[in-house]
Amino acid sequence: MNLSKNIREIIQKIKKMNDKEKIINISFICLIGIAMVFASNFFKSSTPQVVDEQEQKQLQQLQQVQQSNTQANAYNDYQKTLQGDLKYILGQIDGVGQVDVMITFYSVGQKEIAYNTKESNSITSENDSQGGERVTEQINKDQNAIMVNKDGANEPLVITENYPEIKGVIVVAEGVWDPNIKYKIMKGVENALDLPSFKVMVYPKKK
Repeated sequence: MNLSKNIREIIQKIKKMNDKEKIINISFICLIGIAMVFASNFFKSSTPQVVDEQEQKQLQQLQQVQQSNTQANAYNDYQKTLQGDLKYILGQIDGVGQVDVMITFYSVGQKEIAYNTKESNSITSENDSQGGERVTEQINKDQNAIMVNKDGANEPLVITENYPEIKGVIVVAEGVWDPNIKYKIMKGVENALDLPSFKVMVYPKKK
């Protein structure tokens, strides 16, 4: 409402002017309007635009999924290996029969994988019909895991690996009705995995 009122007041003032004053003022107003249009187009079009942002996000998501799958597979392999080794060594204790072992973890651990990263960018500048400049920046990022051959199969190259922290161990074995056998099993697990006694539970195997 205020803008409309101001415009009407300006028009009334122009009507009261003589022809020369009208021409000067109208020309001045037109020049201001043209300058504002050019300024608006320049600032709007000169802002760099990042191209293929959606593709980059999709690539990052795919790499995260691949890394997550790799970590999950490594976790399962580590768990099976540790349980198998512990089951074997406990079964060698005198007086111990069949043994089953379950080990639980707080997390799946972390692996840092090596990547080959190639990044390139190009900037193009063009003038539009109104004299404004349009600047376009295109960024391309290509990231691939470095693969190595291990036992005849390709797998990602691991830079660092943090093994998962053990949450607890359950041992079910024949012979632990004997307190001495149970004690030997508990001490064996505690020493092998560097665990406190409250994280190790030993139960007799049902007959």
